[in-house]
Amino acid sequence: MKNSLKLTIGTLLVGMVVFLGTDYLKAEKTKEINEQKRVVMKQDSVLAEEGSFYGLKVVAEDLKIEVNLNGVDVYSNYSNNPIDAWIPVNPYLRSGENELKVKMFGNTDNGDIVQLSKCKVELIVINETKNISSTVSTLSFDNSLSDKFEETSKTGIQQVIVNLESPVLIREAELNHNILFVGTHGGSSISQKITFKTPFPEWKFFDSEEILSKPYHEIKEEDYEISKETPKLKKLYELREKILKLVKEKDIESLAVLVSERNEEMDKAFNYEEGRSLKEFKFGLSYDMNDSSYELYIPAIKKPAYIVEDNNKIAYIEKAVIFNKKDKSGSRTYNFKCRYEKGDWIITR
Repeated sequence: MKNSLKLTIGTLLVGMVVFLGTDYLKAEKTKEINEQKRVVMKQDSVLAEEGSFYGLKVVAEDLKIEVNLNGVDVYSNYSNNPIDAWIPVNPYLRSGENELKVKMFGNTDNGDIVQLSKCKVELIVINETKNISSTVSTLSFDNSLSDKFEETSKTGIQQVIVNLESPVLIREAELNHNILFVGTHGGSSISQKITFKTPFPEWKFFDSEEILSKPYHEIKEEDYEISKETPKLKKLYELREKILKLVKEKDIESLAVLVSERNEEMDKAFNYEEGRSLKEFKFGLSYDMNDSSYELYIPAIKKPAYIVEDNNKIAYIEKAVIFNKKDKSGSRTYNFKCRYEKGDWIITR
């Protein structure tokens, strides 16, 4: 990309070490970072306290963006309007290293990022019991600034920010271009890795089986339809047909069984009383099923597009269940994100 770029990492934490990437220094710095990670994971703070709530504050201009946390898309906006959003992310964080990535696409016809394009994504922790709201890290992009980061990335200089009083390690800011499907050009991404302790258990999708033999975005267009006929993905489409059948029959109880892992982990993620997410799921779906102004859409295409997340451990059929308003003024959709384990698909988000 010819436009000048600058990546800045801002944080309320203090302390910065900048080092050159020679082999010797890299080896020494790797040891130092590993020790820093060990110390960070041993410390206690509000970050790991039960009841802490995490979210991403997303602000952007002149960009279409996708926000990805630990290989899962948690937010996307493809409009041409300024973006100002808040996304709860407790169900996607883990204790240890977390990766935050922002994928950016220009609002121009060819997708180029223009001079005024900018975005900022803040990871924020809130603990109402202790009356605390604090920024853990900030990832920023401003295309109107100088090319300082491009020069930095070319020389191999990296940044490490660590404050052992507030146990967070932030490192490895990266800028990448041409992130779309193989054979295409366009899009850029910025990312950072953040190590800290959280109050959450290890969510099951982190340890699930990988879905594809190669990254989803590397599948060639001519191989995509063929891939739908593999035994693993055939089962994903069979699950979708089962869901559609149960929705058509208004069998809420059977549907609730299918989403039990999702609801149980949502209760833990948001510190809800046991069963709250199940009740909310039943209420919402029952409302959509029985709203006389909407009707269930049964598509003619039996195998619509499937999507595999960047972590290669979650897949879903986009808009697997659709309720269309009868006057064609709107719709309500469900994706049902799934993981694969021992030959079965399990709805996890």
